[in-house]
Amino acid sequence: MADRLITRPELNALERLEAFVAQARYDCAAFGTNLEWDRADWDVTTHCPRPVSKAAQKAVLYFTTHANGEAKSIEGRVPMAEPFASFIKALIRRKQESRPQGDGPLSRIINAARDLHDQLGDRGHDPVRLTHADFAAAVIAVQKRSPSARSRCWHIGQLAESISRLALNVSTGQSL
Repeated sequence: MADRLITRPELNALERLEAFVAQARYDCAAFGTNLEWDRADWDVTTHCPRPVSKAAQKAVLYFTTHANGEAKSIEGRVPMAEPFASFIKALIRRKQESRPQGDGPLSRIINAARDLHDQLGDRGHDPVRLTHADFAAAVIAVQKRSPSARSRCWHIGQLAESISRLALNVSTGQSL
């Protein structure tokens, strides 16, 4: 990456992304003040109440790729690469702070983010470098993985669009 010239707008976007992540990491209280930010698995059970039928289960958010993504624990999962992982963590934490919700909607955002993560592999997993084509490719990847689950593909596509709007806001300095 050192051979690539970084433009002034991209540098501004990087600075805004760093500020967005730092605010979510250090100044946000969602999921508690003792949240272990660097972990790829966040146990949010005490902050995301479970339905009575699932009371014995933990609520865990996995900031991991699709590789072995069905595992019931962090064992065998592949963490998302930085700086993308921190961007998604910041997005999730800020979203929870502004409108608390259960782990289900948050997990769906992370699922959509996994496909975007994969699109950024050749660009250092840098969310500032996301393009419209990345979002389109992510939706196509979801459709290829689950061709019979059209409603799920549509929903993940909508979440990808939400992430794109937030990424655009961060890169242009607009408020979330």
